[in-house]
Amino acid sequence: MIEILSALASLAVSLLVGMAVCAPFLRNHASDCSYGYFLSLSFGVGIGVLSQLQLAWTVLNLHGQWRWSLDLVSAGIAAALFLRHRDWALPRTRPGSAGRSTMPAMHKLAYGWAVAVFAASMFLVLRQGYALPYGTADAVTNWYPKARFLFFSEAGQWLNLFYRDLPHWMHADYPLLLPLSLVRGWSYMGDVNYIYPIVLHAASLFATLGLLYFTLDRLHGPLVAAMGLTFFAAMPAVYYFISLQYADSFFLYSITAAATLIALAVSGAGGAPSCLPLLGLACGFAAWTKNEGWLLLVSVCGAFALAWLFRRRTIGELARLATGAVAGAAVPLAYKVLYAPANDIVNASTISDLFSLSRLASRVTALLSKAPATLFDLQLWYITPVALLIIVLLGVNKFVPRLVANAELVLTLLILVAGYFAALLLIPKDYDYEWFLRFSLHRILFQMFPAMILLAMLLGFGRTQERARPA
Repeated sequence: MIEILSALASLAVSLLVGMAVCAPFLRNHASDCSYGYFLSLSFGVGIGVLSQLQLAWTVLNLHGQWRWSLDLVSAGIAAALFLRHRDWALPRTRPGSAGRSTMPAMHKLAYGWAVAVFAASMFLVLRQGYALPYGTADAVTNWYPKARFLFFSEAGQWLNLFYRDLPHWMHADYPLLLPLSLVRGWSYMGDVNYIYPIVLHAASLFATLGLLYFTLDRLHGPLVAAMGLTFFAAMPAVYYFISLQYADSFFLYSITAAATLIALAVSGAGGAPSCLPLLGLACGFAAWTKNEGWLLLVSVCGAFALAWLFRRRTIGELARLATGAVAGAAVPLAYKVLYAPANDIVNASTISDLFSLSRLASRVTALLSKAPATLFDLQLWYITPVALLIIVLLGVNKFVPRLVANAELVLTLLILVAGYFAALLLIPKDYDYEWFLRFSLHRILFQMFPAMILLAMLLGFGRTQERARPA
């Protein structure tokens, strides 16, 4: 019981710190947000901030047994900010919800269904987590060894984590958001335990579900929101991948956060420019989660740069986005420059392999042949891909204007897919390419599915404002 309470306390501190960071940016656009979305976004931001502070603690060689005090101080500062600036608080009801007692019966059923889906998802992810308490593969060979080493090492020993001759499967170059987040939670009890990682990954999924649901609820109402939530939560692969305890679960959250901020706060409900720093911050924390996070950062900044070229965005908006990106990516960049060795997959030798046209052609063929089968793998994704395709086709008569209205999100996902495609062509020739490709494609789809669901709903259904507009 004490282990569970300490895990919940660590998550509560993450949430509080994230709220203190997010509230100043969202306070002027409370009509575009609900408390559910605010809390879901705050969770990931708090995880990112506190993990970076833990790195600073480690670099300064401060006493490891006092790590928990950093959380205590951070929570105190966050609470003081809220007490001092009460105007940061978001409204307790979203627009149009004042008459909840008189809402249509179908909307009441949709809200009830959503609550049931949230509850069932948490039960499934916790049950799956306890069935595989230590994760597998990368969690066993990468994330947990790093976290344990950081937790138990004496001052200065943490530098051995970046030894260049470590086996390539340990990925010494990978960012440390997940290992340092594990260290944070373990510091509450003063020892390693398996309860906290399970709860941490389950909370990450819960926040991801919240981002998707509350965004759709704001843009399309409770019926579409419940539909999108169900499409994601019903996929068996979601709980399988979360139970692996990879950093993919946090990268899943990062992509979803970026997609929802684009759809809700930027290109959709009001074009709120003050939310752009949060978008950049989310992308920076993605780079602190996995190397693929740099691709997300490039995708979002590239999409907005293209939007600026077509005069959809202003130079001031680009500056706000860049400010947030710099704030979030500064620590990952310093980590890459000062400590992390070269990536074991994307490096000079693998890039030179691309000059072999026969090898390149065979890899392109293999990639194109496996992608459709992976996308429509019903054992892992159930009916979701087919349902999303049908939903997009339902809105074919307004497809082009909706595509234009969501250009930033569309461009972000297209650049992200193109970047993944290029990265998969760079796999070293000594890898088992067939196995690597098969497993990587499934993980990539897992990371992108909430954003794909969001985009499908945006293209297939009219927004609340669109439906209310006179003919």
